[in-house]
Amino acid sequence: MSQPSRPPRLVVLVANGITGDSRVQKTAIAAARDGWDVVLVGRDLKAKRKHPERLSMGPIEVMRIPVQPTLSRPHDGSRHWMRRRLTQFGLPDKPALNRFRARHQAWLREQTSRSNPPPRAYLRARRILHRLRVRAWNWEQSHGSQQGRPTGDWRTDWPLLVDIDLAFGPVLEKLEPDIIHANDINTIPTAAMSAARLRARGKNCVWLYDAHEYVQGMAWPKPRQASGVKAAEREFIARADAVVTVSDQIAEKLQTTYRLAKSPLVVGNSPVREGIRSGNITASVRTRAGLAADVPLMVYSGWIGPERGLETVIAGLPHLPGHHLALVTGRMIPLLENLLAKAEELGVRDRVHLLPYVAPYEVADYLSSADLGLIPFQRTPNCELSLPTKVAEYLHAGLPLVTSDVRVVSAYVNQHDIGEVFTSGDVDAFVAAVRRATTRRQDLAAHISEPILDDLSWERQVSKLLLLYREISGLAPDTPRADVPWTVQEGPHSLLNGQTVERRELTAWRPLGGTPIRLGLGPANYAGQAAAFAQAICRDNPKVSAEVVMNMQPTTREYPANYYFDASYSRDLDFQLGQVAVYLPQATPTCWRTPLSRSSANSTAKPFRATCRRYVRPGSRWLCWPTVARFVTLSATGSGTSSPSSTMPRKAFQKSCRKLRSVTFEWPRKSDYRPSLPPRTCWRTCLGRPGHRWWWILTTGCVTLR
Repeated sequence: MSQPSRPPRLVVLVANGITGDSRVQKTAIAAARDGWDVVLVGRDLKAKRKHPERLSMGPIEVMRIPVQPTLSRPHDGSRHWMRRRLTQFGLPDKPALNRFRARHQAWLREQTSRSNPPPRAYLRARRILHRLRVRAWNWEQSHGSQQGRPTGDWRTDWPLLVDIDLAFGPVLEKLEPDIIHANDINTIPTAAMSAARLRARGKNCVWLYDAHEYVQGMAWPKPRQASGVKAAEREFIARADAVVTVSDQIAEKLQTTYRLAKSPLVVGNSPVREGIRSGNITASVRTRAGLAADVPLMVYSGWIGPERGLETVIAGLPHLPGHHLALVTGRMIPLLENLLAKAEELGVRDRVHLLPYVAPYEVADYLSSADLGLIPFQRTPNCELSLPTKVAEYLHAGLPLVTSDVRVVSAYVNQHDIGEVFTSGDVDAFVAAVRRATTRRQDLAAHISEPILDDLSWERQVSKLLLLYREISGLAPDTPRADVPWTVQEGPHSLLNGQTVERRELTAWRPLGGTPIRLGLGPANYAGQAAAFAQAICRDNPKVSAEVVMNMQPTTREYPANYYFDASYSRDLDFQLGQVAVYLPQATPTCWRTPLSRSSANSTAKPFRATCRRYVRPGSRWLCWPTVARFVTLSATGSGTSSPSSTMPRKAFQKSCRKLRSVTFEWPRKSDYRPSLPPRTCWRTCLGRPGHRWWWILTTGCVTLR
């Protein structure tokens, strides 16, 4: 094989936001460990961003490209204006529909709480009418924008694929990769056409198509979408230099349907075995749900869709009075709202727990505290043909399975005797299977053997993919990179003017107390920024200790923090008084979404001004505590606040607040202190990036009033 002057470049292409797509992330990390120059390209899902976002994941460059819906923008459906007026009820968008549903639920609860409630028949009729309205609204949203019947041409049936190519194509051609790894159907036109354009320019570029699903067998929500994606796969799959998929059954279907010369390579999506049960992961679904060790806990992890069969699980909970259900999912969607409403109606909502995602390498340890793993899929062609990722995740977590009778999964479970099978959609059969699995849990778990776990490990599966890269490109990296861990996470892009910036390791921050300066951060730690800032400050300044507080929501991913709390209780007086008792004795309140507020610009103004009137010395720009100087507080706001005047008294602090890129803040003159107090030192820090976001900082000197 020929050896290039630089490491061969691999572009891993996906049309989602990358975060949460474990297969794509693990593919990029495995290739980087093998020595490839890897660029991970995904879609920027933030509507307001116009320029690509560039980050890094160790040596992997991560790019998120915004896609403008130029051709795929929905039509207004003016041809059916009368039908829209009858079905939309004056609700212009999804948030308006959610408010409509919330008002209905509030009305229903109010009526049923009265001493003399309306007749049950009346309430039942109102429920039915409400459901019909919601269904009509959703149907119109799905079908009202369709213009005519499917044509069989993906460019007109599903123009989103064209928009993706217009956004991604120029970026790919500028990168000039040696291999393009196209994940899922939405990237297949872009990969095929970009590779062809590069070859026309004299650049040897090959590409492969990674079919995560059986496109022909999926239940697509819109007829034109189904026609478009199937037409795109039919047009381009034979042009690929190689085809990869997730199961033998899908590989056989693809080869038969498209008459491929070679059977697709099967690379199962399995967890990385290195690091599982290492003891480094402390989060667990049982702890998050607040359940004791003896409470039976079932878990479902992953995407929630109509074909996933969770309606059967919710309907079976009333017949399993001792069991709880943990749903590990990424975000709230209408289907999940309907499931929770059904659970509320059945009186089992208190036994359904919504839990957030964790990083891919944490999943097995995260799930291991449950008792059973659920796969209640409906018998759709796509679900019948694959062994889903959650099977491997459950088994690595040591969980027996309770699965519906979908072909591949049920055959695998029966072959190895690692779970119980029930008839898809049958509530009674599901309840019986759960009871059997609960009784036999120890025996079923004992059958999860070492050969099973080894075969279902990503290290074993990805070795076939890395060999395929070499075969189709004729290239091979010089040396592997063992220094790239499987646990590598995204961070700021580390290239400035073409030079690599030396990255220093961030260790745990110094616990609060015992230092001259105490730093409190939070609760907006939704991307781990508060934890990273605490680590960086404590690493560079031995006089600083820190404490991080994080607001946790059901869809929030957990990042390191000292304390977690639920902001939904922030309007409760007892909660507020408890927060005041904790934080006011330690440090001045911040303007960076304090635990007492719900927004950074408005809710903090009144408590901040009240505290300032108590602790600010008249005529001074420094905050003063009437005790021995021990504390310093940094207050910062993001892009939501354009001026500090909205969160602090203007005259008292206008000289203390400065726009900054890199500024040295100095403490008050030595004469401002009592003679027994030595002057404090200062430190340098850089917050924000020029042209991206301004940060505001409020420095507070700590002196004693006499």
